[in-house]
Amino acid sequence: MVLAGILAFATVSSGASAVDSDPNRPLVAPTFVQKPPVLDGTMSKGEWGRVASTTGFLYTDVNLAAMQSRVWTSFDEENLYICFQSYNPGGIDGAVKDRDEGDLFREDAVEIFLQPGGEGTYYQFGANSLDARFDSEGEIKSWNADWQSASGIVKDQWYVGGTWTIEIAIPFSALGDGGAPADGTTWRGKAGPMKTASAT
Repeated sequence: MVLAGILAFATVSSGASAVDSDPNRPLVAPTFVQKPPVLDGTMSKGEWGRVASTTGFLYTDVNLAAMQSRVWTSFDEENLYICFQSYNPGGIDGAVKDRDEGDLFREDAVEIFLQPGGEGTYYQFGANSLDARFDSEGEIKSWNADWQSASGIVKDQWYVGGTWTIEIAIPFSALGDGGAPADGTTWRGKAGPMKTASAT
């Protein structure tokens, strides 16, 4: 499976050998895992250490973000797994608790877009540190998928800033597929953190 990125991130495709036609678009090849990660907001030993990861996120003005996050991706026959980890010296801002609340994207959150096959219908997923979730199928915000997220925050030594880890599982069945994409399949996608809190 391989993810071919748009803007700051990458996309999904199956088979690490897949090549995107645009050399400027980043590719991520999620690692196939026999044992899925436990979604608990903690990067436990053996879960993410040997899977594909990437960083180098950009601001919307296409400049490299000063505070970099890292994202790990893996998959099995049923789910795509994504783990984000980021540090914010101003603390992790999270207040939204309800599902599909648009204000979620006004605070610290992660956002994922996936387009199976690289064309046609796309899906949007978002979550904050309280694990409030947002999802849509294209512009259809009433669409809800059975996906999961789990967050954990570790405060820094001053108990102000913190490192936020969020683990996500998105079932392929929610994206119109009965199982994992075949090797060599390329999806388009975009993923990244949205940070609002800052150091004072």
